[in-house]
Amino acid sequence: QQGGYGQPAANPYGGQQGGYGQSSAAMQSAHANAWYNQYYQQIQQQELQKLQAWFTSVDADRSGSITAHELQKVTFGGFPLTMAIAIKLVKVFDKDRSGTIDFIEYASMHQFITLMQKSFTQADRDRNGSLDAHEIHAALQSSGFTIGFGPTQLFFNKVSCGSRAINFPQFLQMGADIALLKSKFEWSDSDRDGVIHVNFTQLLEICAD
Repeated sequence: QQGGYGQPAANPYGGQQGGYGQSSAAMQSAHANAWYNQYYQQIQQQELQKLQAWFTSVDADRSGSITAHELQKVTFGGFPLTMAIAIKLVKVFDKDRSGTIDFIEYASMHQFITLMQKSFTQADRDRNGSLDAHEIHAALQSSGFTIGFGPTQLFFNKVSCGSRAINFPQFLQMGADIALLKSKFEWSDSDRDGVIHVNFTQLLEICAD
């Protein structure tokens, strides 16, 4: 049972992927320049159909988007998402900042978490369910985050609360923190030169979450 989202329900929207009045091609175009689009592109068609079925089964009002509360129904590696993590993940992938995520945003997020889980498992060589800071750094690298050990140690200290190792939910929290900063940086980097200029108020807004 992949991803822990249960048996897919029948798709009440018919066979058109993303079919909420907006074509799949149009939805993909809207997200084409987002940093997380790389995750969506990695998903096989069969898996997309499973994700679509789960997505439509919880989209009770057929709005074409889901909330953090609905997102809590996803579990990974036997760990349910906490409301705090669900809210943060919605913010990471919510490109239009609507407070909800559409199907492509959800599918990208699901693949992101799947890779985080795979990276954590691969780094956990002694299978004790926890990783130290050096192992976390390696796991982040294999998850697609190219960051130095110094920043990794800072984020590790934030979630570990003094412990020498963290478990998968803490690792996911750490990944969500970094991913949200990446999204906010991208939204501020309008000319895509990898540099942003912010004043103190803008810095507070970036770091507030």
